[in-house]
Amino acid sequence: MLPLKQLKNKGLYAWMNNLLLVIALTACTPAVLQPGANRVMIINQSVASDCDFKGMASSNLTNQQGAFIQMQNQASQLGGNRIALIPNQEGNNLSSGNAFAGKIYYCP
Repeated sequence: MLPLKQLKNKGLYAWMNNLLLVIALTACTPAVLQPGANRVMIINQSVASDCDFKGMASSNLTNQQGAFIQMQNQASQLGGNRIALIPNQEGNNLSSGNAFAGKIYYCP
């Protein structure tokens, strides 16, 4: 490992600082609701029998609001308008590792 003085001389110190800054900024970037995703409802119950299953949505974001926005974007891309959250073993919607998951449906 090179001493800090040699890292500065080779420009690696500045490069590493820039890399850390980019990582820090992207980690704090909020989730943005994409056009059309605002019509996706997130529910804690089963959907009606006339709803069509479109796929799965999931998020590893640690805050619920950001996770739900991410999942709404996924549902919108698949043509869904409902997400039925999947409870974990404890019965709530926050599963281990702060991950959220749900089934995407299109309901008329």
